[in-house]
Amino acid sequence: MQLIKSINQSLVGIPVFCIGAAAIAAANDIQITPEEFAYGIEIKIDDKSALQVFDLSPTVYRGVARRDLGDIRIFNADRQSLSYQLKRKTINQEHSEVIELPIFPIYASVNNNLDGLSFQLNRTEAGTKIDIRETENLPPGEKTLLAYIFDNRVQFEQEDLKITSLIFDWSGENQKFIKNIKIERSDDLVKWTSVVSDGVLSRLTFAGEQLEKSTIELPAVRSKFLRISWPKMTRELIINAVQAEVRAVRSEFNTLLQAQDNSLRRDKQSAEKFGENSFRFNIDGRYPVQQITLTSQVVNTLYKGVVYSRSGPDTDWIQRAGFTQYRLMMPEAEISSNPIRVSAIRDAEWLVQFLYPSQLTVAPTVRVAWIAERVVFVAQGRQPYTLAYGNPNISSPEKMEMAAIKAVVNAEIQPALAALGESFRLGGEEKLKLAAKPFAWQVLLLWFVLITGVFVMIWMAYGLFKQMNKA
Repeated sequence: MQLIKSINQSLVGIPVFCIGAAAIAAANDIQITPEEFAYGIEIKIDDKSALQVFDLSPTVYRGVARRDLGDIRIFNADRQSLSYQLKRKTINQEHSEVIELPIFPIYASVNNNLDGLSFQLNRTEAGTKIDIRETENLPPGEKTLLAYIFDNRVQFEQEDLKITSLIFDWSGENQKFIKNIKIERSDDLVKWTSVVSDGVLSRLTFAGEQLEKSTIELPAVRSKFLRISWPKMTRELIINAVQAEVRAVRSEFNTLLQAQDNSLRRDKQSAEKFGENSFRFNIDGRYPVQQITLTSQVVNTLYKGVVYSRSGPDTDWIQRAGFTQYRLMMPEAEISSNPIRVSAIRDAEWLVQFLYPSQLTVAPTVRVAWIAERVVFVAQGRQPYTLAYGNPNISSPEKMEMAAIKAVVNAEIQPALAALGESFRLGGEEKLKLAAKPFAWQVLLLWFVLITGVFVMIWMAYGLFKQMNKA
């Protein structure tokens, strides 16, 4: 009995140290107030919906201090912090696939044009076909290929799916091929609306490089039919196949790219590491950069190289993408490469290393582009609501808080569209300074309690061992 009593007395001490350690580790956070942020913007609400949504403005991207946008909060008129969720919108949306579209070549009399044709869709035992009728009574003669119609009715039935690009496969051309094209859309084969008026397909050799431009970007089109045509007096375009890149782009998402132009500059420190053909540029905010375009100031120029970025001067450069960029002036058209794509990088410092040409006399201009992210929040409490931002010392919202808003968002409640007003001062620029790390007395005290607890338990175990041996 004496042994059991001693064991019970020893075990009583164990929870004491555990409770002490937990109390230190779970010290209460200080309530965050709007004045702890540098700036604020009023969120303007017209609809009384509980769920509101708005896009981040360039002003916010320029004012935030944290790379992960963790220094953003939303407050109501009673200064209560509200739950919100940050939703990234990218050029490559959540759902993406490439689908081959049925092709219908459009032949007509040499003296006719597309305006003099009417089209009718018919189903036969052999499949679907498009009947072509010439509206003008022209004398019979040689037929010529004027255009192609692509059938997109299957994807049209899915409301969120939109075509963001067309990928062409053509034949009959070898060394040099340049074709100006026009792309139109229609849902009834009668009324056609222009989508791309100055597209270019090309395949050629320049500076020893095989350059092919077979993809035409589209502005998120949802249409039953697409039509491609070219100037009448130019050679026919023999298309073997066309693929549509289809993405799930929700209608309430504004996928308009925003852009910022920058100038490249030489940097001595960068030149020592990356060579004399390396150039720097900075952007003035934490934009989620998704496209980079290098535009030569001189025509008939080709660049090859690598793009790097870093979050700040004390971090390492990270390679983001290799590239081949060109700007060529041909008799048929000016041809330029597609932008360099990167995956929503928020870094402020960028570096371009040119591998070709070996000596760069005139640096190109650079343009970065992004799609603004979307904030969804629960409109609790009284208006006005304020978006506060700008403090590197503020930690990100708690995971439990983020989980709560995600549950509301995932309930498929349609949010109302809010808008941001003008920026105003809250705590001011003083809040943008990175505070020195305070002395971690809580951490030291926690370790002291834990280590002391270990020694005490060892001492108690040793005492129990001696009593057991006496027994």
